[in-house]
Amino acid sequence: MPDVGADAPLNVASTTFPPFTPQVAGQYEACLTTEYPGDPVANNNQICQTFSVQPSLAGIYTIGTTKLGDPRNYPTIQDAVDDLYRKGVTGAVEYELTDAAYSVGNAGGSSPALDLTARIIGVDATNTITFKPSLARSINKGSIVVTLNSGNGVGILFGQNATPSNPFTVQFEFPTDPQWANTPGFIRFDGGAQKSLVFELNATTPFRAPFYLGDGSHDIAVKNSIIRNAASATPSYASSLPSINFVNNTFSYQADVRSGSVTYSAGIVSRQKLPLGRDGNNSERLDTIPGSNNAFVNNEISGFGYGIVSMGIGMAIKSNVYQGFYTKGSQISGNMITNVRTAGIFTGYEDGAVISGNRIYNVGIQATGGTNVDAAGIVAGGVNRYNNTNLKIRGNEISGVVGDLWSRGISVEQVRNSFPSITAGGNTYFPNIPEATQITNNAIWGIRRQSATTNLSAIHLFTQRSTTLTGWNQIITPSLNNNQYFTRNDVVYNNTIVLTNDNVAGSGLVAAVGVQHANGASIKNNAFVMQNGASASTLNHSTLFYQACR
Repeated sequence: MPDVGADAPLNVASTTFPPFTPQVAGQYEACLTTEYPGDPVANNNQICQTFSVQPSLAGIYTIGTTKLGDPRNYPTIQDAVDDLYRKGVTGAVEYELTDAAYSVGNAGGSSPALDLTARIIGVDATNTITFKPSLARSINKGSIVVTLNSGNGVGILFGQNATPSNPFTVQFEFPTDPQWANTPGFIRFDGGAQKSLVFELNATTPFRAPFYLGDGSHDIAVKNSIIRNAASATPSYASSLPSINFVNNTFSYQADVRSGSVTYSAGIVSRQKLPLGRDGNNSERLDTIPGSNNAFVNNEISGFGYGIVSMGIGMAIKSNVYQGFYTKGSQISGNMITNVRTAGIFTGYEDGAVISGNRIYNVGIQATGGTNVDAAGIVAGGVNRYNNTNLKIRGNEISGVVGDLWSRGISVEQVRNSFPSITAGGNTYFPNIPEATQITNNAIWGIRRQSATTNLSAIHLFTQRSTTLTGWNQIITPSLNNNQYFTRNDVVYNNTIVLTNDNVAGSGLVAAVGVQHANGASIKNNAFVMQNGASASTLNHSTLFYQACR
């Protein structure tokens, strides 16, 4: 510490001590000692302060009014979360919900209904946090309804955050240290075998996400839950996903809500971006953390533009080199998704995601209305930006998909991203590894056309198409950035496809499986039934539609 003068205002000096984390609860004493050679009064050189450290959380707690007064009970969900941030954990924590109904958040505010962002001290792969039904509530389906009241459309928010809304976060104690803004992950919402937890979003905004996994979210699980709009909330089927712009060697991420009400809605959103911090230029030096190991399993989702949306960071420039920051290890399995406008599942900038065993039906116009709808059960990539690698799309059951632009069961669009090299000539391309999409053991039927001009395909793998042409010319023409691009090592095995008679004899493309601009694609052991009609004006009506394949 520098010298401290004797006279005001120079008789004050400041210093920052390193953080101290007590390892056990109890009484502590902190002392500050000053020394000065020749000090004539030595008995006033030290000041001490005694303080108590309460124990951190561990074990089983209850939330609700059933056990009011119990020392291990919290009256509300918010009370329990506040204590998590205040005390941290020293072991695995389970919160058992005992009541039939809960309400959290403020529909008139600008914050999420429940903020679980930033660091919770002590949470790790061993010391996990789980919200679940109590034993008495776990025997019936939908026995607990949690109403998420949100003014910005976000229900429960996870991830990295330099400005969390919970006032008890440790981030506010150390705002200049970026580590405290990071999420520890390992938070789980699990409704149990009977799907006892229901999450209803009470919001009026077009953008909606009852669960939102933000920047750096990892090891978050949403399982065995029913996710829907509140009865008083008119559903939003908004479906305009945000993209990413690259200008002057800078990546710019479109907001979830763009000009006017251009936005999207989904039961679960996982969206990671490059960190911006408080002022938009990441002055806090927040870490760039891709999403990883998030699981969305055995949920029932209805009433949104999409069921589940997962979008990774994509690329970033580190040490003058373009590097991939794809979300890794996502598991989207066993969900039942119905009554959505555009798709049951969307993924972009994912590596190694497993999309398996989902039941997706009632997608598109007949279920939700709308026009100019490109409807599909599962969509991977596209939006003029996104691609994926090593996807495993297997064992899904898709039916009742109706669009007026396209109707598809599974759509895999790879958009190659090209960037000018920073230190050398030429370009850098992503994906920079084989795409290796695996589409296996899926059952697809009831994919229908809304009009005579609608295109239809049960499974469609393709590179980005022209953004300037229309009609058939657009279908067969790759975009300028993709005209020399061929996906690699894709497989379509053991799928059962029934193209039901939709009583439309149209002019659009009809194909059970379409593959465009692929290198080494393999299509084997699939079963096809084509019952829909065609006319002399139909552009293509075939079991297999191959174009520019090697």
